[in-house]
Amino acid sequence: MTISLQKWLLTHPLQSIKFLTPLNDEEVFFQRVCEDLSTIEKNEQVVFYIHSVKRNKDVSLVNEIFSAVQLTNVIGIVLYHPQKVLFEQEIKDLFTAFQVPVIQIIEALKKNHLREFGLSPYEEIARELKEFKTEDTGPLAQKVAKATNLPLIFVDPIYKITWKQETSETERNFAQWVTEQRPSWLQSFFYDLEAFLQEPLSWQQENGKDIYIGKYPIRLQNGVREIILTPSNPSNWKKEWLYKLASLISISKQKDSEMEEFNHKFQSHFIYDLIYNNFDSQKTIIEQGKTWGWNFERPHHLAVLDVGLNDTAVSDPDWNMELHDFIQKNFNERGNSFIINFQEQLLIFVEEKNVNEKAVHKKVVKNFFQTIIRACEKKWPEYVFSIGIGKCYRQTRHLNKSFQEAKMALQLGHEWSKEENVFHIEDLGVLRLLFYLNKDQLLDFSNDYLEPLLVSDRENGTDYINTLKYFILHDMSIQEASQGLFIHQNTLRKRMRKINELIGLDVYDHQDFINVSIAVKIHSIGYLH
Repeated sequence: MTISLQKWLLTHPLQSIKFLTPLNDEEVFFQRVCEDLSTIEKNEQVVFYIHSVKRNKDVSLVNEIFSAVQLTNVIGIVLYHPQKVLFEQEIKDLFTAFQVPVIQIIEALKKNHLREFGLSPYEEIARELKEFKTEDTGPLAQKVAKATNLPLIFVDPIYKITWKQETSETERNFAQWVTEQRPSWLQSFFYDLEAFLQEPLSWQQENGKDIYIGKYPIRLQNGVREIILTPSNPSNWKKEWLYKLASLISISKQKDSEMEEFNHKFQSHFIYDLIYNNFDSQKTIIEQGKTWGWNFERPHHLAVLDVGLNDTAVSDPDWNMELHDFIQKNFNERGNSFIINFQEQLLIFVEEKNVNEKAVHKKVVKNFFQTIIRACEKKWPEYVFSIGIGKCYRQTRHLNKSFQEAKMALQLGHEWSKEENVFHIEDLGVLRLLFYLNKDQLLDFSNDYLEPLLVSDRENGTDYINTLKYFILHDMSIQEASQGLFIHQNTLRKRMRKINELIGLDVYDHQDFINVSIAVKIHSIGYLH
């Protein structure tokens, strides 16, 4: 019975293999694994197995390997050593010259590998997955690239390179070619990796020769996640190595994806209960928060981030997550801060460590959020960013109040703050009291003053409420308010006389101005309607 060395190595966990010299391009076959060179028969092809513990220590390891690679019966050498084996490059080059692969494994061969050439592929991959982690992808890709002597590049669903190595000129040129091809692939196969997989691709060389591009998909339940590209139509054994690599990554990422989805659901339920005050005790919040490394023993600022599109913005389906990751990655230096996607909003939690200096921590946290806004505007100038911040309560179970305050600060800030984009609930003055009053009473108060104006705007298309808003916003200045409304000052004066006539008040009177201002600001709170 003979077996291919390349396929036999596939029955070993990739994590346990290190290629000290490359594999042969052509498959080589052997009859058995041999531990004693003196037992080799005349026409027998063997793999020589060196056990680091059992070997004869009187002979140096280099000399033992050198003696073996010179034998025509030896088609490969497998060295078991649990630690990293270091050879000088000259020694590796010497071994390579004999074209006998030298492979280190960190797990000793079992009897079935010595006699029966391994377990079934299904048993092996089950054993391998037990130890495989997604973060092992890069090192494993390097091993497979070395074993197959093929440049490998990973691309994501938008054909952006997610992994590469550039240790040779061919690898560098291939990476450059993939980068140059990305715009045309996006145009032809935007988010359609299945069509991309079916399309024949070739890489034209300077000599006019075309090199076939092999594609090996990394699939998850919801479709292709990544594709491994290589500039070659490799032999069957190399294809099997590439498919094994893709399969291992696929299964591992699927497992990680399912765990991530479960964790995301658990996290979403936790945030929902936190925001809507569904917890029985502060202790429960603290214990569950530790699941994600959140320290809810300390008070937190809670902010709501609002993103609006300007006229030139183009929506991207993955952009919201990109924004989430950008903020989380770049703005965690304050300590324990984190950002959550919640009900189509981004919530930012920032731990407060200086609870006894209220004025200080309010100023610091506003500056912190202002830094976030500036960074986001610089990275995405086509979007408009703003943040509302709630009050920082000593007990985490009051974050539900902070959430509602942050939303109110954001909404009223948009309506009534001049050219600002970070709004704190404590900056709203008397308007903060609206948060604590009965909704029906607020609406009744507002309608008592504004009902005639609302009816006129609705039935006649007048713009009285908006006119009042600018009049209030600019502190009764006819000049500034008319500029904000883009109308003539005399036109504004006529409107104000009509408004006074309809509501039976004089908005130039100090007391009437205060009452009408409060009524208009109540009306601007959207969730009351």
